[in-house]
Amino acid sequence: MATEEYRNSQKYKELQQKDDDQTHTREFIEAHPMYDRSLFLLPSNNRFRQWCRQVVGPRTGRQLVTMNRFNWLIFACILLSIAVVIADDPVDRMEAMLSGNTRRQDILHDIDHVVTVIFVVEQALRVLADGFLFTPTAYLRDLWNFLDLFIVLMSCVMSFAEIDHLYSVSRAVRALSCLRVLRIVRYFDGVSAMFRAIAKALPRMIIAMTLTALLFWPFAIYGVNIYAGYFYLCNDHTILAKDNCVGEFMMEPSGDENGDILIPRTWSNPYDYSFDTVQAAILTLFEMASQEGWVLVMQSGRAVPDHLGDQPFIQKNEPNRFNSFYFLLFMLIGSIVFVQIFIGVILETFKTWNGISLLTVEQRRWIDLRRQLRLIKPTATPARPENPIRAFCYDMVIKKKGLLWRIMTVILVLNVCLIASQHYGQPQVLTDIQGNIHRLVLPYQQRNREDLVTNLRRFIIDLSYFVFLGLYTIEVAIKVCGYGFHKASWQMVRQ
Repeated sequence: MATEEYRNSQKYKELQQKDDDQTHTREFIEAHPMYDRSLFLLPSNNRFRQWCRQVVGPRTGRQLVTMNRFNWLIFACILLSIAVVIADDPVDRMEAMLSGNTRRQDILHDIDHVVTVIFVVEQALRVLADGFLFTPTAYLRDLWNFLDLFIVLMSCVMSFAEIDHLYSVSRAVRALSCLRVLRIVRYFDGVSAMFRAIAKALPRMIIAMTLTALLFWPFAIYGVNIYAGYFYLCNDHTILAKDNCVGEFMMEPSGDENGDILIPRTWSNPYDYSFDTVQAAILTLFEMASQEGWVLVMQSGRAVPDHLGDQPFIQKNEPNRFNSFYFLLFMLIGSIVFVQIFIGVILETFKTWNGISLLTVEQRRWIDLRRQLRLIKPTATPARPENPIRAFCYDMVIKKKGLLWRIMTVILVLNVCLIASQHYGQPQVLTDIQGNIHRLVLPYQQRNREDLVTNLRRFIIDLSYFVFLGLYTIEVAIKVCGYGFHKASWQMVRQ
């Protein structure tokens, strides 16, 4: 009876299931002897492979809080390799080669060699521990490991291969060394999650990019129709038409005050942008969408002449001022809106990946409320001092909007008004108000002495700054006296 009850128990069923799984695993390994063999040589029960696993740790989940000493060493070497890349400036390298003093570069290269050897050893240990490709826990089954392997191979090429005589290849390999920063990403959950969200959002981002490119075409075609050839001008700004832009003119060289030189007049587009062709217009619009230099392009559009071949300049009445709406409309749609589309695609993918998009509105509100409640903490109020002077100061500052707070608010408003009242080209009335106090200290016959009045006005304004500074110092002293030195800083920030 007891034996029958034990066979029907949950524990007996779990043990039986475990024995069956072990039996199936043993039969599968006997049928596939090369299964789970690292590099087709080391089985999973090999002592050396088990030692490698113990050294390198798990294949995934390489976070700072769970790393062993070996992974901390690799993390420190990654930071050191990034520092070497930052310190190895191309300009300094060229100057060292020209001067012959390459000691600093030699030290950086030696450090890079040592770090690269450590990375190679790390990759070898991880491959021996988990396998390379065909094992269940193969090293390359994790995309982060694939990126690590590629970066280490590029470091080996840059450190040990003689590619300096191949100028293009050397520049490309050195440019890829900036990818070393990406090795740090996997050690931080938040950053790595954002990278995974961006990777998952690539298909939608391509669709958004296609939509953006389709929007560029009508703007580019319209820009060619109204601006093609209108950005050309004569380098002699005294010339008003293309037909007169011939011969030579005198011009002072930049930074040379010794005299003028003769320069031939040329009719050309001096800018790096134009709307002469659809391709050039799309390139110009793409640069404008990055919000770099779009104001200069808009100013060139405002300066276009009425007739092709005339010298462009911004006229007083600005007959072409409405051309600015073309650029403003494009910046509104092509830059701001579509940048928000890209951000929205990434955020929506991140929410889908985290399961947030599957929640209802009430569930999201509850999660937001819990997140806000975690930030709420009770504020510790210091005890009232027994000293009568400190107690008086404590009573003044303990109230968040008490008498001291009201007085200091009025003083702050007056100080801001005084600072804001001074500006270049201010009216004479404001100047007289700022210096009106001189009438109280100067005799009547000296009021017309402008130099003395001006100096006294400046002295009074400067003196007022010191007065306000003194009042602020008194406020800090009162709070320190009331709260105490250690708690005064936090209480001042809270209030």
